[in-house]
Amino acid sequence: MLEKEVYNSISSIKGNVRGAVFQTDAEYIKLMYGLEKLDQLKNTLKKLKSPIDYENMHAMAWYPLSQRVLAFRVIQDIFNWQDEDFKKMGDAAPKYSFIVKLIMKFFIAAKIAIERAPQYWSRHYDIGALKVAEFNEATKHAVIQVHDFDVMPIYCRYLEGYFGRLFMFTLPKHTIKVIETKCMHRGDPFHEYDIAWVAENN
Repeated sequence: MLEKEVYNSISSIKGNVRGAVFQTDAEYIKLMYGLEKLDQLKNTLKKLKSPIDYENMHAMAWYPLSQRVLAFRVIQDIFNWQDEDFKKMGDAAPKYSFIVKLIMKFFIAAKIAIERAPQYWSRHYDIGALKVAEFNEATKHAVIQVHDFDVMPIYCRYLEGYFGRLFMFTLPKHTIKVIETKCMHRGDPFHEYDIAWVAENN
């Protein structure tokens, strides 16, 4: 069971997120561990008085972001996840999200996709703002910033994987590397992700 201080800190997180992200979380847990472990996650959240009814959530409805962060924290405890596990979860999420599939099918070029990235963020979250600080096709390098989104460090690792997968959709024959170079949890004013891509040898 979570310490009261941790629980209260998570419960105070502001903002909302679309139900679609909860659905992708559930799909990933089922894929990795099976339905029984998803039930364990749900039962633990219920005991914490923050139940999540994954199966009956509406994809486009808004739900408290704090609920998802709490679920992440419980997942960390149940499955003994490390940073890399949350990064893998973020990498897998776009593959299950109908919102991502709906938006990304119109973006056949990385430049177009990243120009629309701030709008894409606001379709998933009603808090925080995504800004494109740099995009250079010649040097194959981009910098994405996320402002006003102070959640938890494990969420930063999730976003690393998530952003990497989004780039893979428009650059499928490239190796993508994403590193968080600035983080609000380290005292920086925003989160910053450095993204580089290299064409794979055929």
